Amino acid sequence: MEATAYARFQRYGARKVGQVLDEIRGKSVLQAEQVLPMIPRACANMVGKTLRSAAANLTIKAARAGKPVVPAQVYIKSCWAAMGPMLRASRCRATS
Repeated sequence: MEATAYARFQRYGARKVGQVLDEIRGKSVLQAEQVLPMIPRACANMVGKTLRSAAANLTIKAARAGKPVVPAQVYIKSCWAAMGPMLRASRCRATS
């Protein structure tokens, strides 16, 4: 059974978020939650929130199907970061 969670429109660089995701990819959710506070990146907090959201989505999905979920046996199958929309700079010019 799979569950997904998206963190869209976050103001972090895709490269730096990718470095954090490389650290947790393939680990169990419990191991990832232990590793994330030790990663010295500002985006680790956002990745942790998204991870907890995906785990909560899985427990809800499993409860509807009538299957128990063992948190130690839930693994991160895939995670990725992509570039979001570019922020637009103001085109106004001050005139005197």
